[in-house]
Amino acid sequence: APYIKQGARAAAAGQWEDAHAEYSIAWSIDHSWEIAAGLGKAAYKTQHYAEALARLAFYLREAPASKVSPKERAEAEGWIQDAKAKTGTVVLKGPAGDDVLVDGEDAGKTPLAEPIVLDPGKHKVEVRRGAQGETRIAEITAGARVELDFTPPKAAPPTTVIVKEEGILTPAVRT
Repeated sequence: APYIKQGARAAAAGQWEDAHAEYSIAWSIDHSWEIAAGLGKAAYKTQHYAEALARLAFYLREAPASKVSPKERAEAEGWIQDAKAKTGTVVLKGPAGDDVLVDGEDAGKTPLAEPIVLDPGKHKVEVRRGAQGETRIAEITAGARVELDFTPPKAAPPTTVIVKEEGILTPAVRT
């Protein structure tokens, strides 16, 4: 728990970058609502709005009602609303079961239950099936929704070619 204490100390001093770093380490160790609360606020204060959305939503969903005051709930909900306006989303289409990576980080498998929320800027979106894969760059702007279709093109139907061999017409199918 030293990371939580150091994060809280940095947050109390208004050192939000340090608080974000400490809470991020704590989150990598344990996904608790207490850590999500601190990390969500630190992410918001450091303009990591997509992360703030995810952590603050987790905090509000997982924290026991008795542990969150109406003021704290309202504050978190306000940050969530503001962060939503400052992020964009990516919606993927494609075959089920493919691995999705965003900026090199695992984002799940297709179909994704929710759009991917991202901060504005360019993001590398990869869809992989085994060794095969496809990469696209998504340009995200605040409030925008980007759709990426990774559906493989349909194979062309086989063509029938008539081949004349020794005077006999023999249909041959070539693909």
